[in-house]
Amino acid sequence: MRPLAELAGEPLIWTQPRFLHREFELRAGEEVVATLEMRGALHTKITAATSEGTWALVRESAFTQAFRIQAAESEGEAARFKGNWLGGGTLTLTGGSELVWKRTKFWGLEWA
Repeated sequence: MRPLAELAGEPLIWTQPRFLHREFELRAGEEVVATLEMRGALHTKITAATSEGTWALVRESAFTQAFRIQAAESEGEAARFKGNWLGGGTLTLTGGSELVWKRTKFWGLEWA
């Protein structure tokens, strides 16, 4: 996997390779540059991995789409994600930068 910083300006797409499996891949073309895996009841154990490290996503409440993101071996917050009911959301980094995700197709399994 290439570092995410090297991908600035390239189109990135989240895909779900296997239907009904809670595993996702972030792709730059055909290359997988990050993964996301959901486990546990109500998907409470969420892990993301990039070439830079592994991250834990901690749900703020059992009934919201809001998460605190921290390095797997740390308690410090690196970012926050707030999802919306359309399947997209906004990732806010600790420095204030924001990335917006949305579905690329209404019934599809891709996000950009």
